[in-house]
Amino acid sequence: MRKLFLITSASLICQSIFAQGWAPVGSGFDGQVSALITFKGNVFAGGAFGSSGSTQTGKIAKWNGTAWTVQGPVINNGSVNAFAEFNGELYAAGNFVSGDINRIARWDGVSWQKLGKGINGDVFALAVYNNELYAAGSFSVAGGKPAKGIAKWNGLEWAALGDGTDKSIRALVVYNNELYVAGQFILAGWKEANHVAKWDGKSWTEPGSGTNGEVYTLAVYNGALYAGGFFTSAGGAPANNIAKWDGSAWHSLGSGTGGSIPSVNALTVYDGALYIGGSFDAAGGDAAQKIALWNGTEWKSVANGMNNEVNILAVCNGTLYAGGSFTASGGKQVNHIALWTNAVAAAKPLAATTAKATTTTKKKTTKKRR
Repeated sequence: MRKLFLITSASLICQSIFAQGWAPVGSGFDGQVSALITFKGNVFAGGAFGSSGSTQTGKIAKWNGTAWTVQGPVINNGSVNAFAEFNGELYAAGNFVSGDINRIARWDGVSWQKLGKGINGDVFALAVYNNELYAAGSFSVAGGKPAKGIAKWNGLEWAALGDGTDKSIRALVVYNNELYVAGQFILAGWKEANHVAKWDGKSWTEPGSGTNGEVYTLAVYNGALYAGGFFTSAGGAPANNIAKWDGSAWHSLGSGTGGSIPSVNALTVYDGALYIGGSFDAAGGDAAQKIALWNGTEWKSVANGMNNEVNILAVCNGTLYAGGSFTASGGKQVNHIALWTNAVAAAKPLAATTAKATTTTKKKTTKKRR
């Protein structure tokens, strides 16, 4: 008797694993990220950090696809809070002072340049409106001239916007051809404006009756203006830390956000939804760790969220980025910056081949393999 072995189960069974989540961006940073922008195809980050891994970046870094790199002569002190592109050049602002650069600078392709005499206090937001660059924050002088909380730069000099605001401005956005501002203030142009106001190019007005607490961020989504911050009412109606302005009235977004410190610090639009970031632990009554999305009708969490505060959300080259004080997402290390990713694992075998014995007679008979 002769035994031959027939190989069976020769085909491989494979699987693909589909997952969504937050991924690190290189080594990240050693301090919080507060600003993100795409400029000439590159992603730039700004904040209170000083290095990425072993690279000393200062307060501004550029992502080259594999690592964070230095952007020109290093700005080492203070922090960078905002970026903007104006007249084809990159602008950065915050509370830094470097040589004769005061809180705001322009990148000329080689080094950072001053904007006149600069600004005498913190800058939190930048925006372009009517072909001029607007800077807002907690200051009283721009270019050596009085400018309370907000000023504009035409490429040559600074100018105030009327009487400005009585307290700091944290956010700027253009909506319906008007510049909207938001922050700590309750007066704009010495008129009542509870934390939200609009500038039409000549004067200040208040949209509705504003909010009962500070507003930190503004964004436009589906034709409406959204405001996030630390408040419990908007337009006199309940609205927990986020609200929508439709041009005539304020509206809540479900039950808003919750938690011990439920503030909303960042807003951006991505993949047809409004994404929010902050220090909250819930959105719409369900768990949402520091980041969530609103699809126009309901709240949803975004994977495992973050282990600490989110300061900025931005879409750069079609990818959603988050920056802040966080260092982990779902147990994965993401040092102060992360990107949203869809990942497909490589195929792998689930079943190995097996061998089966067969018996033959002494005749020279060959068992054919199948």
